[in-house]
Amino acid sequence: MLGPAIQFIPVEMAGHGKRMGEPLYQSFAEAVDDLELQITKQLDGSSFALFGHSLGARLAFEVSRVLSQKGQSPCHLFVSGSSAPHRTRPKQMIHDLDDELLIKELVKMGGTPESLLDHPALAELFLPIIRADFAISESYQLMEPDAVLSCPISVWYGDQEIGEEEDILSWSRYTNECFSIHSFSGGHFFIQDKANEPEIYRVLGSSLKLPN
Repeated sequence: MLGPAIQFIPVEMAGHGKRMGEPLYQSFAEAVDDLELQITKQLDGSSFALFGHSLGARLAFEVSRVLSQKGQSPCHLFVSGSSAPHRTRPKQMIHDLDDELLIKELVKMGGTPESLLDHPALAELFLPIIRADFAISESYQLMEPDAVLSCPISVWYGDQEIGEEEDILSWSRYTNECFSIHSFSGGHFFIQDKANEPEIYRVLGSSLKLPN
């Protein structure tokens, strides 16, 4: 929908999707190192932006920091559905819950198909992966408190997601370039709502200054 000027390249985490046979990450830092390597393999000198949602937002930020230190700064960082790094504090440790309580939390949060959670074999397959994601997310601490990126940062959030305004505004301290905020209809998983797709692509195109 953005035309030939943009190529989307999804980045797969270890233990997920096509990399499901690989060991899951044991720490946030391990995830950053691996994803930075995966992204570096794709870089060919062209301008690139990074986009991450929720846990992916914090990973994209830390990967952007590492890449920038190596002279490969993204042209734009999009962080979606996440508080600023220094304000990311989990209210409870979901990864420590037993399977039954974990499933209840996932249903409450939305975003995970209930048909998957209701199927014992699928739940047995995916719950360890989901639990590992929560574990590294809930262990996250800002890796370099004084880190400032030399690329614009756009923050996206769902207008129905409960949080403090400062959680979003505080992202501005991590860039010395332009900073913008965009609200979309919905909760934490607004990104999965088909009704939001036209606005999502419009904002992406506008932020990346694509021609009409």
